[in-house]
Amino acid sequence: MRRLTKETYKIYWDHVRPYQWLAVLMLASLVVGTVVDVIVPIFYKRFFDVLAAGITSPAAKPALFNIIFIILGMHALGWVVWRVSIFANNYLQPRVMTDLANFSFEYLHQHSYGFFVNRFAGALVRKVNRFSGAFEGVADKLYWDLLPLALKTIGILGVLFYKNVLLGAAMLGWSVIFMAVNYALTMYKLKYDVEAAELNTKVTARLADTITNQVNIKIFARFRDELSAFRRLTNEEFRINYFTWNLGGYIESLQAALTIALEFGIFYLAIGLWSQGVLTVGDFVLLQAYVLQMVWRLWDFGRIFRQLYR
Repeated sequence: MRRLTKETYKIYWDHVRPYQWLAVLMLASLVVGTVVDVIVPIFYKRFFDVLAAGITSPAAKPALFNIIFIILGMHALGWVVWRVSIFANNYLQPRVMTDLANFSFEYLHQHSYGFFVNRFAGALVRKVNRFSGAFEGVADKLYWDLLPLALKTIGILGVLFYKNVLLGAAMLGWSVIFMAVNYALTMYKLKYDVEAAELNTKVTARLADTITNQVNIKIFARFRDELSAFRRLTNEEFRINYFTWNLGGYIESLQAALTIALEFGIFYLAIGLWSQGVLTVGDFVLLQAYVLQMVWRLWDFGRIFRQLYR
């Protein structure tokens, strides 16, 4: 399966390569947008530090206005680069998916007559549609999820280590545990996801075959037999879907428990550092923003890899 996944990604990359300059533009926009997301909480920290400094309102007002205008400028920059990313992606993905559909059509019809005789037409159509359509899911997971996750994790850890080594180490340790547990459970769940996908293909193929041969089914009074066979397939599909969905629920429950542990642990540590004069009130705002960003990005870590392998 891993070999087939690598071959599939190679074919995807071969079809993206003609538009590599557009891909570079999207990557640059992504990096700038992610950096903005990491920097903005630092200015909110400064904003609350000014409020907590005990400076009189008239004296603090210019500094506060200066900070919020900087934040506005950063958000404006982020808005621009994310729009560039979105509209560039709106061209790249449909274009590559169209090229993949044409490639699949050409490749499929180069097979021999015996290849088509021994296979369900519905299953072949399903696989071709999945091959070109899956590019969207893979590209989305890589571009909108995995790359921002890596960039944001590096940026947040860099800021926290700069603020205090203990805070950085705590966030790094939690991130490693969260990703390791997620990856292990995702790889365990993946084999059942593949089984579910294969059963879905069988159900689709069976339905397509009965539609194609509906005249023979009526002539030879085979409706009850075909219905029983179809029900057996759909019941198998139900059982595997029920199992995988429950397994996903258990994984999310564990993620929620780890998230609670992170928020409690990081603030417990921060209170101790604040009592020693190491942190300020604004640092609590910074920590909360970073905790939310990390959890938001890491929450779908397992799903990202499951989608990429599946």
